[in-house]
Amino acid sequence: MSEADIILVSTHQRPPDLRRCPSFGPRASPGWRRDWVTQTRRAMQHEALRVRLAGLRAAVVCSYDSPAELLLRTARRVHAQTIVITDDRRGFWRDLILGSVARHVLRASEIGVVVVPHETREEVELRAAS
Repeated sequence: MSEADIILVSTHQRPPDLRRCPSFGPRASPGWRRDWVTQTRRAMQHEALRVRLAGLRAAVVCSYDSPAELLLRTARRVHAQTIVITDDRRGFWRDLILGSVARHVLRASEIGVVVVPHETREEVELRAAS
């Protein structure tokens, strides 16, 4: 992984165990982690292929760790020069209460951090059409 030009990182914090909750129990199957890893790794490998087609070396990291901690740990491990992260645009109040991954990385990182506004596919297409 240290020979990659770009490392694509995807993480999912572990949700609370809701199997005993009548409303959520059926949806909280233990297989969700396996499904998440399979789907996420497939999507991330697709994105890594796009990076490779652009002439860069790419690696993929998927984990259940805290998003900010995983980004910071991965950057330290590979001696990254810059972290690029999207702003999840959850809103001021939600960020105030729950915190922002981008804000945490900005505060804790020892290297440069670039925060890119998150755009949905529809927003990108709309901007391209105008």
